[in-house]
Amino acid sequence: MQGCDSQLNDSKFLTTSLLCNIVTYCDSNPCKNGGKCAPDIVSYSCVCPAGYKGKHCESATCKSLKEAGKKSGIYKVILPSGIFRVYCEMDINGGAYTFISKNTLSTIKQSDIDSIFTDKSHVLLRLLKPDNSQPYTIIQQYIDTGGLSVQVNAFVNYTRPVNHAVSDYVFLGLLPAKYSVYRQTEGLKSNGLDVTFRNCARNSNSYFTLFSASTAINRNMLACDNTRFDIKWRGSALNSNPPSIMPAEFFMLTEIHFGGCGCYIESSRWPSRQHPAKATAIGLR
Repeated sequence: MQGCDSQLNDSKFLTTSLLCNIVTYCDSNPCKNGGKCAPDIVSYSCVCPAGYKGKHCESATCKSLKEAGKKSGIYKVILPSGIFRVYCEMDINGGAYTFISKNTLSTIKQSDIDSIFTDKSHVLLRLLKPDNSQPYTIIQQYIDTGGLSVQVNAFVNYTRPVNHAVSDYVFLGLLPAKYSVYRQTEGLKSNGLDVTFRNCARNSNSYFTLFSASTAINRNMLACDNTRFDIKWRGSALNSNPPSIMPAEFFMLTEIHFGGCGCYIESSRWPSRQHPAKATAIGLR
């Protein structure tokens, strides 16, 4: 403000100084994402655009961004333990899905997952194919036990992932161990298609596990040929319209384990099988 440095002996020094400070508060452009800085006598506030919140309009939720008409893309969201970089999918199946990056699995907490995973009827899994297309599958329980389970570095009420010691992981459980029954038909629904097997070995595995590991997990195990369980799941994938492309950081190496006579396979084996793919991403809402 003109005269801010020459008012020390002026009778209006206090008023002038306050006005100078008001201007100074917004000089650094503290408001993010298009927020407007509103100075006052002692500080400032940010008037945030639709979908954004926080002192500096620094973050949002995928749901609030969807309601504000935002497009699919990378955003920062506020979760109970902090601010996280996520991908918001706004078009598939009504949108507002929050995709978790493998880079966050060492810091994100279960409370964060619980805050975004409020519709436990389904999750959105996307595949990364060799041609870099990213079709999706909407995963639901085949046997309804009250909803899916998504956990970080844990598998409460389920069997332990084979590769649990490889790296941090996000766990998707479909049928809690206590509900698994010998000779029962079990599995999942993928885009409305039943992908099932008969549990013939009294084993209660029923999960996907997505790992942050940067190198392929490969225990050289394959037990899906009789049921073609993994092939049926990948074969049910649909292309999104309009197509959207997520960065590689959201796709993770994956272990699938179902049964007793269902399927055990790791994503390192998928490229050589029918409906090839390389990795999986998980979206929650």
